[in-house]
Amino acid sequence: MMNNKNTFSLYIHWPFCRKKCSYCDLNSHVRDSIDENVWIDGLIKEMHYWHKFTAHYKMETIFFGGGTPSLIQPKNIEKIIKTAKTLWKPYTNSKNNHLYIGSNNLYKGREIDNLYKNDEIEITLETNPSSLEANSLREFKNAGINRISFGVQSLDDDILHLLNRTHNAEEALKFIQSSLDIFNNVSVDIMYGLPTHTLQTLQSTLDNLLKLNIHHISIYELTLQKNTLLNHQIENKELFLPCDEQIANEYELILKSCKKHEYNRYEISSFSLPGYESRHNQNYWHSKQFIGIGPGAHGRIFIENENDLYSIMQTSTNINESTSVNKNVSSNQSADFTIIPQSELNKSKNSYNSYSNEITSKKSHYYSIENSKIPEKWLEKVQNKHNGLKVFENIDIDTQIQEFIMMGLRVTDGFSILDFESRFQVKFSTITSQDKINKLLDHNYIEINQHNIKLTYSGIIRHGAICKYLIF
Repeated sequence: MMNNKNTFSLYIHWPFCRKKCSYCDLNSHVRDSIDENVWIDGLIKEMHYWHKFTAHYKMETIFFGGGTPSLIQPKNIEKIIKTAKTLWKPYTNSKNNHLYIGSNNLYKGREIDNLYKNDEIEITLETNPSSLEANSLREFKNAGINRISFGVQSLDDDILHLLNRTHNAEEALKFIQSSLDIFNNVSVDIMYGLPTHTLQTLQSTLDNLLKLNIHHISIYELTLQKNTLLNHQIENKELFLPCDEQIANEYELILKSCKKHEYNRYEISSFSLPGYESRHNQNYWHSKQFIGIGPGAHGRIFIENENDLYSIMQTSTNINESTSVNKNVSSNQSADFTIIPQSELNKSKNSYNSYSNEITSKKSHYYSIENSKIPEKWLEKVQNKHNGLKVFENIDIDTQIQEFIMMGLRVTDGFSILDFESRFQVKFSTITSQDKINKLLDHNYIEINQHNIKLTYSGIIRHGAICKYLIF
């Protein structure tokens, strides 16, 4: 989990969609028509801008997100990939390029060498599982995409209609099969905790998906967002969310079904066949660097050269000396954390304040970048200043520690305490107490093995509360 200052992941954001899903609060926009080439030129111009400060970096992954980036013509996807590979050398780990798939039916006993060739990196494209996108799958592969990811969400047509999705169940299943015929690495998203959802509905979706031996599945609990159609419907009591017990039962069903089909849960919401974990997302969870390109894209990057800092700051709308995360750590998981009393949580705040004072004086070279969200505003900035920056902030050591712990504990393997101490040059014992560690061990919320700390199943469903208890 050790951070490598000389490697990064590249995220490309395409903000346009055919229509807005009822639950979506992402930076996505519906436009009647656009000049695609103008927007592609903007993305490439912004890539060149960040290359000036990161020319010595190696690129680990590329991820096209949105929006719906599969609306981009394959030739322009290829143009972006070629530009990225020209600007940055690829960083590959030969150990990750050799996969062995175990006793799963389709893959039983079959050894797969070099899922990616030695000079290749993981390049993911998000798409919709509709017949329109299906026609371009092979072209996207020829353009350089080697991993495809799409949101099925459910295989119940009534729920898909409720979510305002562009596909139905039959289209989704056909799309999955077409993807598996073309790509060696396919990922799908589904949701749980949905209005009108039943255990039978979820079981049917899981059964129909898992038997296809899809390489990777992300399973997310619905999170209501303000200013979405679905939230409006819930507030007006047109629809109703399932109770906490129902949501917990759905998550338990997901775990059992994935285990039965030999999927490994390697992160709170992520399941894969052996060797098909998302490299791009792992870099996020392991607090590695990433550069965000496009409207509303975010990034985290080390900048140590003072001249580079000055140059970037001249183009940013908002410049802050430092930023810190919201102290009210939350979690998508519905289970509470009542076993640790509020009095203990209050004590933890005092402990947090004492270590925070020690950390604050340490100088940070880690910066948060955030682009303008409105596509037209971003494009105007890029055309005038070669980047779409809205916010450029120094991330203080205090905040980095909080993010490292919160992200690291999302992963099933947890994080190395030795890596933590090497990165931040502080003892882990200075940011929490042995008494709190012992309480978490006593309640079977965490495990510590040879300097590695991770959450148990009971801890995973209390992720947010445990992070708050540990560090605040």
